[in-house]
Amino acid sequence: MRFTPEGCTAHPVVKLGELVPSLARKGVEAVRVYFKEDDVPLEAMKLFLSKCGYAVEEVTRLSDGSLMVFAKRRPPTRAPGAAAPRA
Repeated sequence: MRFTPEGCTAHPVVKLGELVPSLARKGVEAVRVYFKEDDVPLEAMKLFLSKCGYAVEEVTRLSDGSLMVFAKRRPPTRAPGAAAPRA
């Protein structure tokens, strides 16, 4: 996501909104996302990942100034008072 072509459908936020949910649906357990903070603020990246069930475990600033975020899937949580799943 560090190299952005022209056009609104190629914008990193649009790509992120399509890519992260598809990774979650496919059951991908861990992701590394490389991006420019000018295109997607770090807090926005964390929010995108969180909404799809990922928890950010590491953020690294690379030598070119871009960021690498490593995130893993969180275990599903139950609603308060919900019964445990049956075995």
